[in-house]
Amino acid sequence: MKQRGLLLVGHGSRDPEGNAQFLRVVERAARLPRVQESGWRVQPSFIELANPEVPEGIDALVAAGCQEVVTVPLTLFAAGHAKEEIPGHLEAARERHPGVVFRYGRPIGVEPAVIPILLDHLAAARPVAGAGDAGRPAEPIADPPAVLVLVGRGSSDPEANSDFYKVGRLLWEALRAGGGPLAVDWVELCFIGVTVPDLDTALRRTVALGARQVVVLPYFLFTGVLVKRIARITADWARRSPGVAFWLAGLEGVGEHPRFLPILGERIEEAAAARPL
Repeated sequence: MKQRGLLLVGHGSRDPEGNAQFLRVVERAARLPRVQESGWRVQPSFIELANPEVPEGIDALVAAGCQEVVTVPLTLFAAGHAKEEIPGHLEAARERHPGVVFRYGRPIGVEPAVIPILLDHLAAARPVAGAGDAGRPAEPIADPPAVLVLVGRGSSDPEANSDFYKVGRLLWEALRAGGGPLAVDWVELCFIGVTVPDLDTALRRTVALGARQVVVLPYFLFTGVLVKRIARITADWARRSPGVAFWLAGLEGVGEHPRFLPILGERIEEAAAARPL
């Protein structure tokens, strides 16, 4: 039986907290029954900003005797990294390691199973102090109109951006159906980088349209520099928007939520059964 390696690829962050979250998820994935029963060797790697990067991760698995490498990108959507950069690394690895079988999986994508995680995050939303709010106890999210601002990373890939909008619609449908912890009048979608509309634009729009309650929810796998920027921008708007209550939810990302591991397990199973590259 061939020794199989599992390469889990995170984006990487300048924020050590985000990288530590990714590594904890890799440890949990290594304890999945299928992974343990198959005797897979599990190796974490990063696209950028942290080590080991993808080529080093592949080489480590081959050096450990793996004759087959299954790669799964831990990214939310299929943008440039998942579509081009990681496949490029795998193609180069095929040339370096003739005889090794390489298989490649897919990102999380438009996954309905993520929606309950986002609903849990909304249930744990915390108020952001605004002008004159110091020391005031949290009020229920009830005053209409209430708006949910869902914030994505943003990409130069139109398909990835459209997939983010699909997730936003699934979340809105779940809230409208009464499956969530709060009622919102609408969901505003925006990005924190690369493309528009940006978060400032979304918050300016919600306030201008008369929102009295604004819940900001980042949609990221892990925390990091961008998630913390979202929190700072939201806090700034809370300070200069008297009469509007701002809330933050999900700053930790979806990756460490207990419901995420089964989703990752499905992606691993799919990749293991994929045709060799």
